[in-house]
Amino acid sequence: VRSRDGNSKKVQGSLGLGLLTSRLHLEGPIVKDRTTFILGGRTTYSNWLFNLLPAGSQYAGGRASFQDVNAGISHKVNANNSVHLYGYWSRDKFSFSSDTTFRYRNINASLKWHSVFNENHSMTAVAGYDSYHYSLEDSFSPYTSYKLSTGVDQQYVKFNFKSSLSDAHTLAYGLQATRYDLNPGEYLPTGDSSLVASRKLAPERAVEAAVYLGDTWRITDALTVDGGIRWSS
Repeated sequence: VRSRDGNSKKVQGSLGLGLLTSRLHLEGPIVKDRTTFILGGRTTYSNWLFNLLPAGSQYAGGRASFQDVNAGISHKVNANNSVHLYGYWSRDKFSFSSDTTFRYRNINASLKWHSVFNENHSMTAVAGYDSYHYSLEDSFSPYTSYKLSTGVDQQYVKFNFKSSLSDAHTLAYGLQATRYDLNPGEYLPTGDSSLVASRKLAPERAVEAAVYLGDTWRITDALTVDGGIRWSS
């Protein structure tokens, strides 16, 4: 997923309203031709549709909601260097019935530095954080009510380089490292009356490092050859 930069010339935006969802986006310059921002958000309000279902339906009393926000700031340091900060947050919640609720949450953030060394060589360095969490809550009976949750978080750094050896020959190479923090699962009681016994799996962690080399050679306008190698551990 690639996030685009905001408009560097003027402030502009858009608004969309619907029966189930709405969206808003705004972008423009903070410092003209140097620093820009972009902001967007979406939400849904579909519960009124669930309220129209017959009382005897198995989905009567169901609920659903979704929101997300994404934002970015880009700054042009000089003709050869720029910095970009991006962020994203989303939340999903739905229930097929009044006693069981599913929740999902995503958070992403990244800081990118793009540098052009000269007309043939450039570099992009990125540091970021990603988080995904899921939970299931069951409150059908106060004596067996529980919450089951899992999640994974990761932090990463990437250095990507590109070198143009000729008009038809380009090398792409780089390295990256990622740390993973995994919550395999938690099973916890909810409410003072719940008799559910708590269970927590031990958290897990891992680190992955990789280097890669890619080669693109355009033989003719109609024929391009791509090749590459990657090593990770």
